[in-house]
Amino acid sequence: MEHAKYSSQQQQQQSSNQVETATSSENGQKTLHWLQSSLAEMKGEILDLNRSVNVSRQLQQQQETAGQLQLTRSDVAALQAQVADDAAHGQQINQSIQQVRDDVQRLDHHQQINTAQLERLENNMADLRLELQLSHKMLVNQQPAEEVVVLKTKKNQRRHARSVELEDDEEVNQLTTPHKVRHHRRELKHQVHTLRKMVRTLASEQHDLQKQMILLSQLRTTAESNVHKMETELKAVLKRLDSQSAKCNADDVAQINAQNKKLAESVDRLSLKVSGVDQVQSSTLQLFEAMERLEERYDDSISELQREVSKLEYNDGQLSSTVHTLREDQSEQNQLVKSLRTTATLLQEQVQADQIRSALLLAKLTNNTLAMMNQTHGQQLQSWRLAQLEQSIQSAQSIESLRHSLANLEHEYNNLAHNLPHDCRQVSSTGVNFILPRESNQVIKVYCDQETSGGGWTVIQRRSDGKEDFNRNWAAYKSGFGSVLGEFWLGNDNLHRLTKENATMLRVDLWDIYGQYWWAEYDSFLVADENEGYAVQFHGYTGNASDAMASYHQSMKFSTRDNDQDLSNTNCADSYQGGWWYSHCQHVNINGKYALGLTWYDSLENEWIALAKVEMKVRDKRIFNQASTTTTSTSTTSLH
Repeated sequence: MEHAKYSSQQQQQQSSNQVETATSSENGQKTLHWLQSSLAEMKGEILDLNRSVNVSRQLQQQQETAGQLQLTRSDVAALQAQVADDAAHGQQINQSIQQVRDDVQRLDHHQQINTAQLERLENNMADLRLELQLSHKMLVNQQPAEEVVVLKTKKNQRRHARSVELEDDEEVNQLTTPHKVRHHRRELKHQVHTLRKMVRTLASEQHDLQKQMILLSQLRTTAESNVHKMETELKAVLKRLDSQSAKCNADDVAQINAQNKKLAESVDRLSLKVSGVDQVQSSTLQLFEAMERLEERYDDSISELQREVSKLEYNDGQLSSTVHTLREDQSEQNQLVKSLRTTATLLQEQVQADQIRSALLLAKLTNNTLAMMNQTHGQQLQSWRLAQLEQSIQSAQSIESLRHSLANLEHEYNNLAHNLPHDCRQVSSTGVNFILPRESNQVIKVYCDQETSGGGWTVIQRRSDGKEDFNRNWAAYKSGFGSVLGEFWLGNDNLHRLTKENATMLRVDLWDIYGQYWWAEYDSFLVADENEGYAVQFHGYTGNASDAMASYHQSMKFSTRDNDQDLSNTNCADSYQGGWWYSHCQHVNINGKYALGLTWYDSLENEWIALAKVEMKVRDKRIFNQASTTTTSTSTTSLH
């Protein structure tokens, strides 16, 4: 009988194991099918994006060709302007040549005037010589009157030829009187002296005029040679400009024709494509709507999408290894469940046997008690009543004392809680402490850091070895989990209590898998309450790690595997196996599965930082509003 019962139990156990194995394999196949379909959708979306990028490239090429045409037109306009400038410069040179010619004509005119003046001066000199001869002969009075008459006749003839008045002849005729000879002699000497001065002055002026004539002739020759050179250079410049403009215009026209030909071919191809697009307008509209949705979903550009795809492929490999590990763990768990079921069956049989023996013993005890009570019914009844009465009195007294003790204990607990520090800035040493946040009656066990960047930090999260499971539900992340001495999450309610006054700083200390240290600090850190989904705010970044928190997770609500509040179409918390303030999905993954890898996106280097250890910590910035010196203290005695 027992053997049949045991065999039936084994059959049931085997059938249940088979069902569980089939269920687990079916779940694994569904998971793999879902991953394959997701990858296929991603590849299709990438192909659509590549098509849209090709269209954008064609449009960009058209714009570049139009820009090149515009540049060519501007070059042609510049060449035309240069030719116009050269023509204007040639006109200026012609004007300069004409001005030089006018100057030469003026110099010729001045030379003619100077020549006439020289002729007049020569005539005057001849007249003066005749007058001097006449005066000298009259003074000497040696020549006869006939010679005097001849000289007078010559003088009168020269004066008549020059249309000069004959007033001097009368004066000369009047000089015959002896008493006027001396006076006339003095006047003649004075005139001779004056005439000599005039002759010397005229001679010097004539010499200067001759020099000027020589200089003018030299200037004329130089000007004519310069004009000839300028005309030659102008002709050469015009010829060179004509050849250059013709060559440039020919090259530009050839380039423009080639570009126009390419544009015509591109326009023809685009016309064919446009005709095809017109035939499938409805599908094109759907494609643009899909592109808009894709832009909304992947608004951080194609490079980020490729990074996400590479990360998904990496996660796919990790998931495959994890699935293999889970299958091995599942087989071990199935064996363990089998042994536990066997043990439970044996224990149930032992419990049933013990229950039977207990029932028999209880029946025997009841019979014995009834027998004894029948023997001493009266005394036992009275004694029993007295005992019950005394017991009632004692129990009442003990309950009253317990109530009093409980009240005292509550009072002492409240006094102790109110005397606790509000945060770690009121604690002097590093280690585990109890704090009571402001406007809260919930005491929190925390780890205080007094050594990093001035101290006063309350550690709210730590990842170091992967021993703690962070793939928890909403309730676990709400209240917190783990040990403050190891890996833990302080709890979203506690984060809200610590940051609700909007006077809290956040610091994230990071150590990558190569041992390099990174850090990021935010001057303002605020976590809303549960009604607002524990939405987060980051402001005022400093550090040597990139601003991955505020740039991607700003104002996001907290998500867990059972409460998806991110912006992605997938459940990011379930995919990355950890609760976080996800967006599309993350640039910071420090609450995910440790074996898959903790990551922080470095936007400056455009790469992911693989992390081995992470600590998140907060402090009140009203006291630590400036960086203080780092203090070193020993570990404190902690309250447990």
